[in-house]
Amino acid sequence: MIRRRKFITTLGRTVGAVITAIPFCRAGQWPDEPSANNSSRRIAPENEPGNKLAIAGRVFEADGRTPAASVIVYAYHTDASGLYRPDHYVPDWQNRRPRLEGTLKTAGDGSFQFLTIRPAPYPHRTNPAHVHFVLWWPDGHRQGDTLWFEGDPLITSEMQTRNAARAEFAHIRSVKKTESAQYVESRFRKHDGGDDTW
Repeated sequence: MIRRRKFITTLGRTVGAVITAIPFCRAGQWPDEPSANNSSRRIAPENEPGNKLAIAGRVFEADGRTPAASVIVYAYHTDASGLYRPDHYVPDWQNRRPRLEGTLKTAGDGSFQFLTIRPAPYPHRTNPAHVHFVLWWPDGHRQGDTLWFEGDPLITSEMQTRNAARAEFAHIRSVKKTESAQYVESRFRKHDGGDDTW
């Protein structure tokens, strides 16, 4: 009886340790962890309506200089109609996941790239168009961040002021346009955690 109890206790601790080591299991609602060398990911399929968009990013440690390798980056956004899902539900990730989402892991220099379409603002709302990010560091640190697009008429002067204080890690980013696609660069730095989306 004592041996069986000890075995069950040990097994429970082992399983608990394994679950704690896997970020997506800890949340219980996120996509599968990407492969070790997958720092590029397509979110929107090739035939998705909307303007094609490439998001090239880099992730840094708290000092803002040291590249953060092997950080899991999860991104999601609305479609060209401003909806996360055709049924108009806001995602809850367990039962109604966002339709346009993707997960990858940063390269050795902290770089990553998502290929997708430019999202639209929510219908009948005043929120600017944006992309949500959730980042997990190998040490278990987790944080939320956002990407906004420079020139969006829904960006307020208050948002511009708060953005300016972030300097190179600003959420509002300039967009380069070609005849066939748009391109934006984003930079994230490890911070105190929580959802840094204003």
